[in-house]
Amino acid sequence: MGAQFFNLCRSRGIQGSNTDFLICACSVKWRLPILSKGKDYLGYKELLPVELLQPRGI
Repeated sequence: MGAQFFNLCRSRGIQGSNTDFLICACSVKWRLPILSKGKDYLGYKELLPVELLQPRGI
């Protein structure tokens, strides 16, 4: 699934790391949100069925 996410995003011009797409795949498979300050995940969310949680200021 991670490779499919990589290929889909890459075909639409969105680049990301293998690790990011593995995290997305695990998130979808286990129905868990992703908690990250990384702005890359906002781009992935446009194409992938991931749920994001934005951390509040620390």
